[in-house]
Amino acid sequence: MNYNNYEIAIVNTYGVKLVDWPTCISFLNPSNIGTVSKMWKKLSRAECDTFTTNIDKHHTTGEEVQKPHKKQTKVMMY
Repeated sequence: MNYNNYEIAIVNTYGVKLVDWPTCISFLNPSNIGTVSKMWKKLSRAECDTFTTNIDKHHTTGEEVQKPHKKQTKVMMY
């Protein structure tokens, strides 16, 4: 994606734009982010436990919590 010329290269050219971009995250080229710590947050033990509990609740009620992978097709070699 052309981040430096987003308005012209993407919005003007293709007639599409990103919506609901999180305000806490600057819109910039990923290679210009600098450090991984700006993108990821290490969860505390309590946050991990809460997250896991919520996932388990959804799974228990039959909700799809993980999208299945596409099945690999076998290629016949002759």
